[in-house]
Amino acid sequence: MKKVVISCGPIPARLDSVKFITNRFKGGLAFKTANYLIERNYDVTIVTWKNTDIPANIQEGKHVHIEKVTDVFDYYNWYKENAADYDAFIMAAAVANLTPSNPYEDKFPSHNYSVGEKFNIQFEIAPRAIDIVKKVNPRCCLIGYKLFDTPDENELAEIARHTLADARANIVFANTPQTAKSRKIAVMADNAVLPCSFDEHLALIQRAIEAEYYRTEIVTLSETMKNDPHIRQALATVRMYEKTFPHFGTVAVPVLDDAGVFATTSRGHSGEPVIVTGVDHNTRIIYASGKATLNAATLEAALSRTKYNSVIIHRHDDDPLIRKETCKISSDRYLFAGTVEEVDFVRENLSAENTSLRFLGHGDLRAHKIIPVDWKRYYELFPAKYFSIPNVMKHTIENCVSSETLEVGGNARVDTKYALDAFVKAESAENICWSDVEKMHFDLVAAKNSINYLTLYEIKMLIEHTNQMVANTFLLPPTEKICENEVSVLDTETKQILHTLRLPDDSIMRHSFYAYTRDDYESIGLIVTPYGKNSALLTKQPIPSITSK
Repeated sequence: MKKVVISCGPIPARLDSVKFITNRFKGGLAFKTANYLIERNYDVTIVTWKNTDIPANIQEGKHVHIEKVTDVFDYYNWYKENAADYDAFIMAAAVANLTPSNPYEDKFPSHNYSVGEKFNIQFEIAPRAIDIVKKVNPRCCLIGYKLFDTPDENELAEIARHTLADARANIVFANTPQTAKSRKIAVMADNAVLPCSFDEHLALIQRAIEAEYYRTEIVTLSETMKNDPHIRQALATVRMYEKTFPHFGTVAVPVLDDAGVFATTSRGHSGEPVIVTGVDHNTRIIYASGKATLNAATLEAALSRTKYNSVIIHRHDDDPLIRKETCKISSDRYLFAGTVEEVDFVRENLSAENTSLRFLGHGDLRAHKIIPVDWKRYYELFPAKYFSIPNVMKHTIENCVSSETLEVGGNARVDTKYALDAFVKAESAENICWSDVEKMHFDLVAAKNSINYLTLYEIKMLIEHTNQMVANTFLLPPTEKICENEVSVLDTETKQILHTLRLPDDSIMRHSFYAYTRDDYESIGLIVTPYGKNSALLTKQPIPSITSK
């Protein structure tokens, strides 16, 4: 039986020994909520002011307890001392938020003043019991209320968000004095906003109390794992996606060749991305290198359903990048993030045929297969600057256009007689393969932004079969580079760049290319001529100096 605390009625601030500052609310709705919990067989403790009348239908007994407090300070101290002993807290009392800084010990000496005479009383903000609960009991269910007089529900929700964030509450119900009996706005920890009737709000409270959450257990990554290029690639990819979330939202990026391991965001985006090494659904434990996102278990369930070959994206409704297409399957009620209920929904409904799910109130979850680079799409989607070449290289190719010339990795359109590309056939040249190269000799071989996709053996073969070779490349490879839509991570053992490209639909393409050094190129007979910030022209024979790019 879960132990639930609910505060009811006014909790005033003391002015003197007999006078109190309070509001007009008597606690009728709070006591109605308390009775709802009692009828559902919770062990209920009601915290109320000593002068508040308890309704006749609520009687102290084996599982009903009444704690009476004297004022707002006594109320705060009760929670501070007892919060660790309960499972859930419903902070429904109308608590004074202003209190005299120095209450009179005895009765205010009004006999010392004349009628109409003015005097000053200094006030301060009273301590908030809701703010202490999670500090004492971090895993409890905490539900608060925010009363504010405004006709604007967006403003009402925004005010409630401040209370929710300060208290780290699970739900804050916002309402106005006029609508408190009939309508409430439930503001959730994941930013979802759900209008509900009074009875619906009671049902939501019960579901919140009963929700079964996963918890994170921190594990220390070995030095081998920390330096693993595929783990670094996954973490960097999460950082790339994280830049696209306005605040809420998360992503799971599987680590290549290591099913069960993935990178995701930290809890509340409060730190660096973390590696999840496993999820035990029986014990509801997430094993991770840091405090993982609340959705980590749900993300793992989605990755398992897609055999760890997809990236999982969860975007919220207020995210401008959320997909416009309607998901085939939607939850019929709000699912609390990080719960068994949310995980089960994904396990039951996500599949190869249905790769997207709608979460009522807080966006959708979509699985996108990780695919090899599609060069046609690459050229269509990414900036032309990626494909630029220095003018001297362009002129060298143009001057040999009528000779036996070959372009390597030129995609669909090349400027030479022959084309050699393992991925895309040229439209305007004769396509050849490596066995043809071994039998031919060229006046010029050009590799525009593509030489890093060749092995050193292949580059040497091209050098041997041409009079002149011209290519461009980078001089120093980045250890890690994260841009808006791409990630580059250096694998120092294989001397390769692991490259990830994010597409407009949130899917990603992965590929790799070599990160050769100047010494590597010079060792096989190429002349290296630096230009720009980090670029170099590679030639077999000297050519005129570079003037511009």
